[in-house]
Amino acid sequence: MKLVPLAKVLPHEECEINHLTSIKEQLLATRTLFNVPVALPAKRDEEYILLDGTHRVAAMRELGYSFVPLQIAKDEGVKIGTWSHVVSGREWLRELARGTDTAIVSDVRDIRGVFVKIQTPADVTFLVGKEHHAVRSDTQKKMSLFRRVSLTYTTYKRADAPILTAHEDASMVSFVPGYSLSDVREIATFRIRLPPGITRVLYGGRVLNLNVPLDFCFRLPDSTAWTDFLEQRMQNARFSAEEVFNCE
Repeated sequence: MKLVPLAKVLPHEECEINHLTSIKEQLLATRTLFNVPVALPAKRDEEYILLDGTHRVAAMRELGYSFVPLQIAKDEGVKIGTWSHVVSGREWLRELARGTDTAIVSDVRDIRGVFVKIQTPADVTFLVGKEHHAVRSDTQKKMSLFRRVSLTYTTYKRADAPILTAHEDASMVSFVPGYSLSDVREIATFRIRLPPGITRVLYGGRVLNLNVPLDFCFRLPDSTAWTDFLEQRMQNARFSAEEVFNCE
């Protein structure tokens, strides 16, 4: 557990505005950070790549705090997956079909690389990108196509393996291949942001309900005060031995 300057924390995804507003209101009302964000050490400048806590960190920045407590994870304890989205309606699909930078196909057996699977109660189709310019890495290919798709709809539900019935006016959107830890590192290091709600982060040993008073976060506190607080709180904090996913 470490107090880190907010300027040294690198998010890898954007915020959902409504959720960010809710988190800011909670912090203003309670002046307490109930669950500490989780991050990995970056490979330069004592920076940290944020895994869990995008909205909490963004809210603290907007509220004028200078430091944030982080639980520091290790690479071997982290698994990165990718959420599917369940999206209602069909207009977003029609918008994609009209696009000049993407194509909808019925078969991807001959396609190597990145695509989006779109499953409705009636059929399955696939969206692929038309690359009109050089793309430097597979991560950037994912970024380009996944962003293009996710920005066409405004509301969705995250799902690991959703089931669509014949009566649902909904589609299951799956991003293939999913993101990896190396993708997240590249995205954060180059100050790029994924659309919200795509990366699925699993980690064990999560510290829950540490309940850090935000007074610690305005300026770097006396090291003795911070150490004494941690010693006291860690005796009563909850730990999740099982892997927990990030759904912030």
